[in-house]
Amino acid sequence: ASLHDDEVTAVSHAYDAPEVIAGSHGSPSSDLFSLAVVIYECLTGVHPFSGEGAERIAECITYEAPIAPSSLNPRLSISVDIVFSHALAKSPDERYPSARDFYEALARALDEPPQPVLATTNMVAVASSAPQTPLMPPFGTSASAEQFDLYNGPERDPAPSVPFRTKLALLLLLS
Repeated sequence: ASLHDDEVTAVSHAYDAPEVIAGSHGSPSSDLFSLAVVIYECLTGVHPFSGEGAERIAECITYEAPIAPSSLNPRLSISVDIVFSHALAKSPDERYPSARDFYEALARALDEPPQPVLATTNMVAVASSAPQTPLMPPFGTSASAEQFDLYNGPERDPAPSVPFRTKLALLLLLS
């Protein structure tokens, strides 16, 4: 099966930073945003921004906050949510200044034990004036039960762990 041009565009834009979608040239900060999207996927099993088609995905990346990672993977601490709120900030100036800074913050956050999940599951968007709406229904609502069940089946653990090899991959990637 082959991908149509609009599907290829949607996939490639799914990893672009908001400023790249707006037409600016990429920068190290844009690359860190893209890396944060990939790491978010590795830790939660889902892409932080989703939608039907390239335009909707670009709109989500530009204006909407992703669901807090700790609400998708209960083995993650709320500190991981804070790290991703900076790494996926809409403004490049509010992201981590370097890959090393991002790695160190994430490594510290991954070492923290998880806290109980609060009622709200949206991450606070850093410096975004657009309305913040969840990309997926909040955990526990009837709409999310089957549509977004990532760990289907009784034989599977309900949440992925944060294995040593994930931390090792991050270290190798960011060093």
